Amino acid sequence: MTEPAALTIKEISLLFPFALLFNAADELCFLGPSFSKLFPEVKEGTPLEAVVRMYRPQAGPCTRSLLLSVQSELVILEPAFEVPKRILLRGQIVHVNHGARDDILVCCTPWLTSARAVLDANLSFGDFALHDPVLEFLQLMQASEMSLQDAKDLASKLKSKAQSARAAQETAVAANRAKSNFLATMSHEIRTPMNGVLGFLELLSSSRLDTEQQEYVRVAFESGRALLDIVNDILDYSKIEADRLELETAVFELTGLLKSVIQLMEERAALVGIQLKLDVAQELPLSVQGDSARLRQVLVNLLGNALKFTPPGGRVKLKVGAVALPGMSMTDQHWIEFAIRDTGVGINEERIPDLFEPFTQADASTTRRYGGTGLGLAISQRLVVAMGGDIKCTSVVGEGSTFSFVLPFLSFKGTQGEESGPAITPSPSTAQRPFLRVLLAEDNLVNQKLAFRLLSDLNCEVDLANNGREALECLQMKSFDLLFMDVQMPIMDGFEATEAIRRIEREDSKPRLPIIALTADAVPTQREKSIAVGMDGYVTKPILRRDLEAALNRIYLRFF
Repeated sequence: MTEPAALTIKEISLLFPFALLFNAADELCFLGPSFSKLFPEVKEGTPLEAVVRMYRPQAGPCTRSLLLSVQSELVILEPAFEVPKRILLRGQIVHVNHGARDDILVCCTPWLTSARAVLDANLSFGDFALHDPVLEFLQLMQASEMSLQDAKDLASKLKSKAQSARAAQETAVAANRAKSNFLATMSHEIRTPMNGVLGFLELLSSSRLDTEQQEYVRVAFESGRALLDIVNDILDYSKIEADRLELETAVFELTGLLKSVIQLMEERAALVGIQLKLDVAQELPLSVQGDSARLRQVLVNLLGNALKFTPPGGRVKLKVGAVALPGMSMTDQHWIEFAIRDTGVGINEERIPDLFEPFTQADASTTRRYGGTGLGLAISQRLVVAMGGDIKCTSVVGEGSTFSFVLPFLSFKGTQGEESGPAITPSPSTAQRPFLRVLLAEDNLVNQKLAFRLLSDLNCEVDLANNGREALECLQMKSFDLLFMDVQMPIMDGFEATEAIRRIEREDSKPRLPIIALTADAVPTQREKSIAVGMDGYVTKPILRRDLEAALNRIYLRFF
């Protein structure tokens, strides 16, 4: 089998349309098509110092040694020649050193803060790489929120006039509906291509790659996940702002949840050399009742922040224990404290009150080394408040920070050190689970290829249908154990097809076929509608192997 080659110039231009590549003689040997459009005067062969200057982290002429010294940092560059309007560039430096090559790749993008700035630079959003259209998304979302706020202000001013108040209320409802539709559409449009990007990167990582190529794939995959986290943060914050946050109440095993959160973060900690520990008190109840998904989200947010702001060699600990509050009985209700301690950079005391404001970070300057939307702590605080608690922060600059919160939970018999409560049935492995015949209804060719490959690897025989009508025809000709149904499809969508299948089952007294929704719409209404029409599960795109395997396990334990 032939070993995969390194990235070609064509592949670099697709991934980084504003890229610059300098050869061993420090001369420009390649520039991305979008960079040429932005600065048409720059030509191949131009010396490094005549193309860009360093703006941050230190100002001055660019040299090979300077670029190599800031490989792991976010850098800000500026053109080294006169241009009509000053445009800064931000990005990272990659040292391409293999074989006879000793090149420096500058992966940059223009520092543009608005949709108008893109037009002023004679660019279009088509000139940017996959992750950059989020700028347009943020601008459109900002405009939608401003429209909604204008409608609310109008309703307040005309409150004394019944007819005008009703008109203003209808306007606000319409704007809110438009915003919800906009969020659902943007979620779908961003998640659909991300499904192909992350899914095939995951498959590529399991193929025969050398060490350098594995690192490229890992960085690309983590960048895609970071973009997905931004999208999720924006959607979550928008739901909270629209008062659409809903909490679910169910019994769950507390220590199991805590261990799964630590396991999720361990790889990230190991990559940067940070020691991650879990400390759980013995007196905690074995099972509690509450919203496990929202608790997990808060813990992942806070642990992610702790890891981000802790240097290599540092320590992060999640400590969980029961606390006794004045006037509170411990018989049926436990107050449980969660504390995340790190040995990171710390926070100035005067900045702590601003931490939980949206779009705010402790270092708000444009030169901050750490990325993020500034929404994670704002979302976490609102989730904790909704669950009956509040987040507190203590910190010492240069020594680290502690974020803690206390939540009330209804408890059940037994503690973490005792055997109590119902036994938890372990999920079957792929080898243990029998061969399943699966019908996949999906209209997107990239998603078809990805899901087909993943399901085949998970011991499934897969047939394909391009829409809901084809799925119904396949079910008439062949029996299946399970149906994965995309929600948005032409001719007949997943909701219509599911309703038709359930109607046929009732009329002909057929056994229930398990149906799992596949959707890029990560909004609660989509999940609710899926269950309402008769679906048995819900998998959100981008689809990864572990998500499909978990869905297969749940269906297997429930139906087989």
